Amino acid sequence: MTKYLIPLALLVLLGLPLIYESTPTEVLKLKTFDALIPEQQPSGYFTVLNITEDDITREGGYPLPRQRLAEINAQLKKKGALGIGWVVAYPQPDRFGGDETFKQSLQDIPSVLAMFEGDNAQYPNTTGTVILGEDIGGIKVTGVIQNIDLFRETSQQGIAVARTEVDSLVRRLPLLLRTPDGWVPAYGTEVLKILVGADTYVIKTNDNGLEEIRVKGLPPVPVDSA
Repeated sequence: MTKYLIPLALLVLLGLPLIYESTPTEVLKLKTFDALIPEQQPSGYFTVLNITEDDITREGGYPLPRQRLAEINAQLKKKGALGIGWVVAYPQPDRFGGDETFKQSLQDIPSVLAMFEGDNAQYPNTTGTVILGEDIGGIKVTGVIQNIDLFRETSQQGIAVARTEVDSLVRRLPLLLRTPDGWVPAYGTEVLKILVGADTYVIKTNDNGLEEIRVKGLPPVPVDSA
């Protein structure tokens, strides 16, 4: 009898949010799912370089001059990086006059710059999208803060978005976002594209919306219907 109690208790816990749509029961459901998900080990294919508060102080304050960013780019390339992604957007020209230097460094290695959501009703162009099925579904954005034209000439852009759940934790990341004109890849999808040298990504849909996303040379990634 005891062996049936745990599955039954889990079933009751997971069913509570369907009966009582409240924040506590939703948090309980999320924490239960957290406990059931095995911990994933890093693949070793990516290295994260954090610019810390100590680095900012040592460099003389934020923002860092873009000549300095160009030097960091060159150092990472020398260390063997196949590509570099900056989870930073550069929507304004550099007040220190280093934009041209940074642009040249971005040209030297495949690069991805971040874009962020904004309520500005401005959107990047949709490029490199192949759709298998109906063009439906997708998480919509109301605007995108892009990088200056100079950097868009030499780098790819991806929308960096991390929407939180009711308990303020991030558990899911969109791989694509929808604009009035079509689709725009999220930051992670664009990083995968430059690593394998792909110009396109493939979206597969079904009656419920998105089914999977594929980048050339990589296994397809199943997604939630959205």
